[in-house]
Amino acid sequence: MNFDFSTLVTDRTQADAAARNDKGTYRAADLNRVTEALEDLESRLAALGYITGYAPVYILHLDGTTDTVWWEDDEDIRADRIEAYRANVASIRGAFTQLAATPQTPADLELLTWAEANDIERILQAVDDSLRRMALSRWYSGEIYSGEATA
Repeated sequence: MNFDFSTLVTDRTQADAAARNDKGTYRAADLNRVTEALEDLESRLAALGYITGYAPVYILHLDGTTDTVWWEDDEDIRADRIEAYRANVASIRGAFTQLAATPQTPADLELLTWAEANDIERILQAVDDSLRRMALSRWYSGEIYSGEATA
């Protein structure tokens, strides 16, 4: 998966919330965008050996099969699914120590504010940024580095 982290929305304002425009409301498109980013981050963290506690939210079908939850605007979003969504944001954020400027995960999503919605997506950007920086900071051992400090 290669999620485009530039698509995350972090610039919602009080004016957007008052106007109830696309940025001022939290809809299925927002839930799906964040879920897709979470899955990307989880797979990248797992490839590096991090155990996050991320738990995909599944729908159990009558035939016994499961699918990852994808949100729809007209569905009645169950409290347990939205809490699992919030917990997944927290688990990805908690995979390793974040910079002090990284927002905290909201304690709950009941009466989600525009600022908390921004924070959720800022968290994902921060984790992505940290992973990209970690990839650039690796030192490799090899002949040119071995034994240089010995006399």
